[in-house]
Amino acid sequence: MRTTALLLLTTLSLLFVSCWEKQNLAVEPPAHPTYMLYGHITHQSSGMPVIEAMIRVTMGDLYQGEYLEPVETRTDSSGYYEFNGLYRAQYYVRVTQRLTWLYDGEVGIIEYADKEFNISIPEPEV
Repeated sequence: MRTTALLLLTTLSLLFVSCWEKQNLAVEPPAHPTYMLYGHITHQSSGMPVIEAMIRVTMGDLYQGEYLEPVETRTDSSGYYEFNGLYRAQYYVRVTQRLTWLYDGEVGIIEYADKEFNISIPEPEV
């Protein structure tokens, strides 16, 4: 009885090992998740949207993922902008409109979620 149990255990072990080897399993590391940065850019005094403003984000401190080159987009007719595919990091933000500087600041995508970042542009000093 003991010999039969040992023989059965050995056979099952060999069968398990041979099946595992035939699968040729390769484990890929998980990709780092990406997030969206979005918001509206408005004039501080009137609340009106800043239309066709160029917004540029440049990665500063990286928390997770890979370093990204700076990316740019423009606001639409409601002052809305969005960036997709950003990693968790600290970003420097610059807003310009028709070669005029409007805003410099920073925003962090710290939580594991998309980030809303609204910008209020002060009126130019006269």
